[in-house]
Amino acid sequence: MRVTPNFRLEEFACHDAAKTPYPREWGTRLEGLCILLEEIRYRVGKPITIVSGYRTPEYNRAIGGARHSQHVRGRAADITVKGMSAAKVHTVCLELAREGLWQIGGI
Repeated sequence: MRVTPNFRLEEFACHDAAKTPYPREWGTRLEGLCILLEEIRYRVGKPITIVSGYRTPEYNRAIGGARHSQHVRGRAADITVKGMSAAKVHTVCLELAREGLWQIGGI
């Protein structure tokens, strides 16, 4: 199921053994995050890979995630962009924050 033109709900499934899907009952919660990811994708001019999206509380604890991780709430995504360093992607994210377009989560 597509959330935005370039991101599908399935990309945010937990990486636990059961591949727990992103909870559909959260409705449009993921939409805001995907809109932000679309803007990052536009600015870098390349596709984004979701490394980690939704995490169950159990999985988050098992991997040493933050106690109040936004991943558990469906409001975070760890990403990579092929051919770009993490530092360059981070710079783009900081630009979005300075412009007031970063409304959710941390960078």
